[in-house]
Amino acid sequence: MGNRKFILFTMLYIAVLVFLGSMSFFSDYSQVHILKVFANKQGHQTTSYYDLPRMTLSSAPINGKTGHMKVTISLEVADGDKERLADYQPRIMDRVFNYFRSVTKQDMRSKDQIELLRHNLLQEINMVTGPVHVMGIAFRELTLT
Repeated sequence: MGNRKFILFTMLYIAVLVFLGSMSFFSDYSQVHILKVFANKQGHQTTSYYDLPRMTLSSAPINGKTGHMKVTISLEVADGDKERLADYQPRIMDRVFNYFRSVTKQDMRSKDQIELLRHNLLQEINMVTGPVHVMGIAFRELTLT
């Protein structure tokens, strides 16, 4: 009876080792394949950036002084929407100009305020781009004078 338990335990131990070895061998391939399939099912897509021309803008006056800003913005869109976004560029530029007219230098002092500005500007831009969804904004230049 004791010998039989030892043989059964040894066989079970070997089976577990073989199973774990085969799992580690195939895990790299299966994880990559599963992630690709999952990404395709979730609708993940590659993105690209649409560069708006450099803009020189006037900011809201503080104590009677109007400040100026130089802004260069890139818009993150799905690859298929990059060409379509060019049709909306005049509307986007108008919205950016109007938005920055209400922004003061104090509104851009901290990182949190810049993130809030980015979020609000993204909402403004998405209002005018119609079916083209802008996913993000990258400030390539933001200079205050």
